[in-house]
Amino acid sequence: MFRTVLSYFWKDNSSEFSVDNAYKLLEKSCENDVKKEDDICEETEQEYSTYHKTGVVTSAKKNTFIIDNTYRFECDVINLKVGMKVSFVAYFAEGKTHVSHVKVLDDDWNLEVDEENRSWCTRSLITKVVKRENRKIHISPGDFIINLNKVHSEFVPIVGDWIDLQVKVEVEWQVADLFGKILEVEAIRPLRPRVLQGVIKKWDQNKGMGVIDNKIFFNSESLVGGYTPLVNDKVITEAIESEQGMYIWRSLKIIPQTNKQHVNDFFYKLCDSEYETDVEGVNISDDIYLNVSENNKTYNFVFEITNNTKDLLILLNAYFSNKSSPFKISTTFNEKGLEISAGQSLKIECECFVVCTASNLILFDFEKFKIGRQVTINYETNKQPYDKAKHVHGNNLLLQARMFTNRKSKDLIPGQKVVQTPRFISARLPEYPVPEKLFNIILKHNSFNDNPQLSQELTSTKPCLTASLTLSIYEDKFHTLLHLEEIYNLIAIRTYDQDAACFIRNGEYLMLEIENLSERRPSIIVGDRIIAKDSYKNDAVSYEGYVHKVGAKHIYIKFAPMFHDSYGGEDYSVKVVSSRTTFRRLHQAVGLVVRNLGSTILLPTKVVEKAPQLNFTYDEYYNILHTTHKKLKNRSLSDATNCGSLERKKDNKEDENTIPNQGSKLLLNINTEDNFHNENKKWRNNNYSTTKTPISTNNRRFKLEWYDKSLNYYQKEAVRNVLVGTARPLPYVIFGPPGTGKTVTLIEIILQILRMIPHSRLLVAAPSNSAADLLATRLVDSGVLKPGDLVRLVAFKYVLENSVPPKLVPYSATIDYSKEGSRECSINMRDDGIVLGCNSAVIGRHRVTVGTCSTLGSLFSSGFSKGHFTHIIVDEAGQASEPDIMIPLAFLDIHSGQAILAGDHMQLGPVILSNIAQSHGLGESYLERLINRFPYSRDITGFPDSNGYDPRLVTKLIYNYRSLPDLLKLSNRLFYNDELKSTILSKDSEEAQLLNKIKEILPERQSDVPPCFIFHGVLGENYQTADSPSWFNPNEASQIFYYINELYRLGISADNIGIITPYIKQVRQIRSLLDDAEFERPKIGSVEEFQGREFPIIILSLVRSNENLVSNDLKYGIGFLSNPKRMNVALTRAQALIIVIGNPYTVATDYYWREVIKFCIQNDSYTGCKVYPELFE
Repeated sequence: MFRTVLSYFWKDNSSEFSVDNAYKLLEKSCENDVKKEDDICEETEQEYSTYHKTGVVTSAKKNTFIIDNTYRFECDVINLKVGMKVSFVAYFAEGKTHVSHVKVLDDDWNLEVDEENRSWCTRSLITKVVKRENRKIHISPGDFIINLNKVHSEFVPIVGDWIDLQVKVEVEWQVADLFGKILEVEAIRPLRPRVLQGVIKKWDQNKGMGVIDNKIFFNSESLVGGYTPLVNDKVITEAIESEQGMYIWRSLKIIPQTNKQHVNDFFYKLCDSEYETDVEGVNISDDIYLNVSENNKTYNFVFEITNNTKDLLILLNAYFSNKSSPFKISTTFNEKGLEISAGQSLKIECECFVVCTASNLILFDFEKFKIGRQVTINYETNKQPYDKAKHVHGNNLLLQARMFTNRKSKDLIPGQKVVQTPRFISARLPEYPVPEKLFNIILKHNSFNDNPQLSQELTSTKPCLTASLTLSIYEDKFHTLLHLEEIYNLIAIRTYDQDAACFIRNGEYLMLEIENLSERRPSIIVGDRIIAKDSYKNDAVSYEGYVHKVGAKHIYIKFAPMFHDSYGGEDYSVKVVSSRTTFRRLHQAVGLVVRNLGSTILLPTKVVEKAPQLNFTYDEYYNILHTTHKKLKNRSLSDATNCGSLERKKDNKEDENTIPNQGSKLLLNINTEDNFHNENKKWRNNNYSTTKTPISTNNRRFKLEWYDKSLNYYQKEAVRNVLVGTARPLPYVIFGPPGTGKTVTLIEIILQILRMIPHSRLLVAAPSNSAADLLATRLVDSGVLKPGDLVRLVAFKYVLENSVPPKLVPYSATIDYSKEGSRECSINMRDDGIVLGCNSAVIGRHRVTVGTCSTLGSLFSSGFSKGHFTHIIVDEAGQASEPDIMIPLAFLDIHSGQAILAGDHMQLGPVILSNIAQSHGLGESYLERLINRFPYSRDITGFPDSNGYDPRLVTKLIYNYRSLPDLLKLSNRLFYNDELKSTILSKDSEEAQLLNKIKEILPERQSDVPPCFIFHGVLGENYQTADSPSWFNPNEASQIFYYINELYRLGISADNIGIITPYIKQVRQIRSLLDDAEFERPKIGSVEEFQGREFPIIILSLVRSNENLVSNDLKYGIGFLSNPKRMNVALTRAQALIIVIGNPYTVATDYYWREVIKFCIQNDSYTGCKVYPELFE
């Protein structure tokens, strides 16, 4: 229209309008605008309208009814039938008609109903919960019922809680406060939430209830991450107003504070009621402390006893308290003991075969008393001087970072890139540069670790860091956290800088040697840049090189050809510049999910139930391990709570009353020649169904046939709940504690989706290449897929490192994200079969695409949009940061797609190097954030039959196929609500037989069954060398050597042993001992290296022997203390035996390790240095 008007002023030959025509058009436009304003006012008025009506029920199906073929509503309070006359209130909100206050009218219908048009408004109502029935809460005042499944909430209320209701109420003009009928409860919030510091005053372990500061009630559901309270523990709690007996507050969450006083009171206690240190007139040599430097050698020592009394002394016996130690008494005793006359002396000869540092108590048993002496053998394993002082290097890194940041290279000769960037890209990746202001704040405070002054300046600059997460600040907060993490990387990468480095020629590369390259963090990876400059010329040009390969001690670099040709062995200063691609992809994902997913996925508060996405039947299955068999009740099409459109048929051919054994082979090989689309599929292994399971191309009803017949009850529940998908698009969570078959469950879900949803296209992601390879391998092993159905998308650097498993080579490919048609096809195949450079015309068309979260980010640059993949599946979601998870989730279409997250938020979370970013939320995975908020949060009252979780959203796997029952007990109680069930037999299993084989080196106990969970106390020392901030403990290392030596002697192979320690220096110390003895090395590494793995025997070295230095571990995110997730992973790797070696007095300062020692004492499995049980009571 405006173009027509403008054509009057700028005429062309085609214009036939006069001035009158133009005015008429303008007048008509104004009239339309007025009409639109009137329509908007009318719509707004209708939006807040209510009507009191009468009608007849014309449809009744389960809890869903229709009145007058128009008004549809759900109701489970009154029983309505077709033909009944009812009165009701209809109101308009969010563009829809809603129904409330439905009442049945008498047959004569003589009740007059005022059908006057009224209005409604939103108000707050303060009420109290007086009763709970599953997910329904009864409220007073008002005496009405709220279904938690149908409201927005921030927490799970219990009886006694005061809550703030957000309600829609009818405006009643005749009432003073205008408060009429409550039409709908929109949301519930806790009343007066507060964060407080307090002290545990009461705690009843049996009832699971306690009190903080004699005013705040709490139960076991409030305890976070395995914390078990003791009276006088200092805690931080989030409390709300609630009437719990004599208390007016209730704790929602409790986090322990560090408190060492309880331990320090006992640390220097030297006496015990069982023996004396001195008796008048009886002199015994002092405690013996020997420093030795050779192992595998016997050392002798003597205690001399002198009788200075006038009486005859009889020494009945002498013995060491720990019989499994290497100490022995050489002196022979007769049945009546040894006599010591007045004024005489007696020598008791002892020996120790030294293979490690050892300590033991020798007791001299006289007729009327006992005297004790301590014997300590310190095996000095170090070959270089070390210092107990803390290694300080942070300020030097900051200084180097400041100098590198301020230095601008005037002349930079570009190097040879690993992969040439295409000129034309479908969607170019934005830069997302690090804000200079943030960088300067970190440099200003000379610290990349958190401190009060730094935090204050950061939060004043970026208030989003401490604000509660909302959609409006979501993008700003995670952009800031990623910038902080990148700043840490920019600073920490300076450890690789060298002032005078010499390159080594190696074919087409120049190599640079870097000591301990594979063990340093952050790592140098393929694609990082190396800036080299002549150290002796200020005006020299700088040469840029790209890292093409990374070895154990060398990186392989390609500079410009001219530098390779002219280099003659001169020294160059070297600076490392990290590739920013990964950070840029994370930033891009954060921005995309805010627009694509919104608060529905990012900040869910309510389940809006949808119709089931599939219509299928299935055979009933039982929860066999429970005392009473639990089977699913038959559900009809209209059942809206759990199952949806499901029916069940009995099939007596299948016997499922046995517990399948799921070992390391979670899926066995099936005929790989079978086509996924073949109607006549047959299976080799009995674990798989022999029923034909073709892909359907029509919309008929399916029969759910299990690919893996060994699935247990909860695994099948997870698969079925995902297929039904009534809570879409909210992500479905598979909570898989250690050894519960999470991967098996995911594979079954993927195969069932492919079979039952023919149009599906799956994007399967994992945070690491190892996890992605495992998923792809299991899918290949299923025999259901062939290369055309599956692609394992890998980064080019993964190919260069030759890390792709041979089995996955035919399925693997790299991506070329150049715009389609912008250049000639660059697809080529390596000699090993890996396809390089697939563009969007090829790479995104497979039924299943598997890759790491970061690698899948390259699909954005190829122009793939949301909805291209119908299902997004993320394994090990608890190990990935939230921005990592958002890369695959950004492809989700919330209107038609489905997301599945699998993982365990109680194990190690994402690896975040910046302590500042970690403490402000980047260290919390999206999975953990979801599972701790409503509606995902645990509610045992509402969902008693599904371990407290809403089955529409979460399935918790509880059957453990890894560990002996006694090994599982502690972590089960601390982290998994005591709900895990071990399927390994305590006797007659392979694990039990292994334990019996080595019982002679284990602590003796009253039970016939050897202990499988041992704590060996060692009072050692932790040290540092001058060139490293890492720690090591020679005493613990030598004790580990003792156990390895004994295990090898008893026939245990190195493949069956894993050694976990949190410090690189301790890893080297243990390796050095084993290498000196020419022993085969078992697997030795950090907790991160062991996550997802299992070994028959695990030995754990805690290293720390000084509680004053534990705070450093917290600062750098290492060590076991005050890190329950790291502890949980370490304790759940063993199948038959775990031996924890550490200083009991140091680790007792930690609430979680305190429970470990207490558990071992109670189960007669503690050994080593003397401890006092009252310390742990």
